[in-house]
Amino acid sequence: ERWKKAGKDFIPDFPVNLDIEPVDNCNYRCNFCYRNDNSKISDDINTNVRFDMGLYERILQEGKENNLKAINFGFSGEPLLNENIVKMVKMARDYGVIDTRIISNGGLLTQEKIEELLKAGVTFFSLSIDAIDEETYFKVKGSKLFHKVIDSLKALYETREKMGLSLPVIRASFYSNPENKGQEEQFIK
Repeated sequence: ERWKKAGKDFIPDFPVNLDIEPVDNCNYRCNFCYRNDNSKISDDINTNVRFDMGLYERILQEGKENNLKAINFGFSGEPLLNENIVKMVKMARDYGVIDTRIISNGGLLTQEKIEELLKAGVTFFSLSIDAIDEETYFKVKGSKLFHKVIDSLKALYETREKMGLSLPVIRASFYSNPENKGQEEQFIK
């Protein structure tokens, strides 16, 4: 019924999707991110504050009562910095959220974390890679973990297959900027 009403002027009583930043921090300093722009950094950015789990549970309860369908974990912060991220995904699924999405730089992924997240029910996992080689990766991301992240991307696919799962959808993303200019076509291959 809600979908039938949807249109450019429709504002639902309760959102269908929520974006939640599990932690106000990131372990990378990407050249295109405001978290790395000293002219924009204030005392209100990179505080390392974790999303309050009591508030999170209240949001999920209200979401259950109002048919919340999707939660996106992470936008500019790194969701894997929150030690409760697996619990947050599982709780969302337990409260009836059918689409749980994580956007990550992948630098903190381990085989154990991959298995935990897949068991918890994550339905979409995006790794922001933004380069095709280690040198460019460092220029763009400020990290030397290029090969680890590529290995983690492969491990995500392999673990999903070994577990016999059709989800999560796994995506590698590329944000074009001057440091990786001309690498877009190779990245797609």
